[in-house]
Amino acid sequence: MPVVQVHVAPEIAGQAGLKAREIGEIIEQGLISLLSASPDKIQIAIVAALAMPKGCQLLVAVDHRASDERPKPIRDELAHQIATQLHGLLGASIRVRLIGIDPAYISACDIHEAGR
Repeated sequence: MPVVQVHVAPEIAGQAGLKAREIGEIIEQGLISLLSASPDKIQIAIVAALAMPKGCQLLVAVDHRASDERPKPIRDELAHQIATQLHGLLGASIRVRLIGIDPAYISACDIHEAGR
């Protein structure tokens, strides 16, 4: 954790695909610097939507473990930082949501294949 889902509108999917590495780096750097996330625990998925009938062209949803070390002002700063940098990169409308989840309600399992 954190788990990040980036939903991309069809009209910018090609551009976002070409810039996937930069999108991932912007998000990962923010998670590490502001949420003190462990790099090996970060999961980022960039998904092209069939349609975005309502809302922004890019939706970034970040689920993370809630803690006192991640107060609202820090999460607000991270949301603003991600939105601003992705807007600069893609020129698209952006919506960022950070959702803190009580660790007592999180269960997880990772199985890594060799070489990954």
